[in-house]
Amino acid sequence: MLGVLADRGHCSSRARWQIDAKQQGRSSYTVSVGSGTGCLSGSHPCIELTGLDHLEDGARLSFQVDVITDRKPPSAQYTIGLVGKIRADGTPWFARIDLGPRGQGAGRCCHATLHGHVGQDPDSRFQARVPLPWLLPWEALEWLLATVHPGLEPCPHS
Repeated sequence: MLGVLADRGHCSSRARWQIDAKQQGRSSYTVSVGSGTGCLSGSHPCIELTGLDHLEDGARLSFQVDVITDRKPPSAQYTIGLVGKIRADGTPWFARIDLGPRGQGAGRCCHATLHGHVGQDPDSRFQARVPLPWLLPWEALEWLLATVHPGLEPCPHS
């Protein structure tokens, strides 16, 4: 997806995925995008985006997946966020998709709840929380980007 964003002029062609070992023996690792900070609460690496239909240039995308490989089966959690200003009127805007670390669902599978947050301020307690259907991390990234730039929808309608 970074290649698609760079090819279409939405981010620098220097934007790269990073993989960081977090524990000895590589029992867990983190995949993230970019090297800047200032996305969600200033703590996640991010890349700057331009040319999006609905957000002003300078919107910031963060993508972080934590994978724990020493469990059977391996588990993952992820956070994908996008912050910026609405192009039409400059109103602050953010959306974030989270797959949490703990089983919170009902039923036998009891996988972690996948949900999205949408609002004007990522630090606000009063943001909309939206349940989502199961999405792999790259599918969640595509969905989030398509909400602010319809041309990035993975299956465009004709």
